[in-house]
Amino acid sequence: MAKLLNLAMAAKMAGVSRKDVQTQIREGKLHTFEGMIRVNELIRVYPGAELTNKHEMLDFVARVKLDAVNKINEHSEERLLQQMVELKNCLGREQQKNMAFAQVIVGLKDRLVAMNAKCEKKDKAMLETMMTWLNSEMEQNAIK
Repeated sequence: MAKLLNLAMAAKMAGVSRKDVQTQIREGKLHTFEGMIRVNELIRVYPGAELTNKHEMLDFVARVKLDAVNKINEHSEERLLQQMVELKNCLGREQQKNMAFAQVIVGLKDRLVAMNAKCEKKDKAMLETMMTWLNSEMEQNAIK
C-alpha cells in the first residue's frame, strides 16, 4: 500500500512551501488521491524530496494516531453515555405505556365480570369463554 501524505507534510519533505505543492497539483503536475499525496508521486515531481528522516516521520505518524484514538475514545464515551440516557428515557416511557395497558386490561376484565352478572343466560357462556381467555392471557403476561 502506497504511503499517503497530507499537503503540509509533502511540502515539508519536498523542501517547498505548501503553496508550491498546491500549484503543482492545480497545474496537473502532481496527482493526489482523496486529497493526499503518495510518496512515490512526491518523489516523481520533487526528486530531491527528503525521505531520510524516518524517525521524525514515524514520531509524527504515532502522534497523529494517538490523537485520533484519544478523540475516538472521548467521543465514544460521550456518545455511549448519551445513548444510555436516551435508552433509559425510552424504557421509562415504554414502562409507563405498559402499565397503562395493564390497567386497561384489568378494567376490561372488571367490566366483563359486571356484564356477566347482569346479562341473560344465553350471553353468559360467551362472556365466560372470553373471561377465561382473558384470565389466561393475563396470567401468561403477569398482569394482575
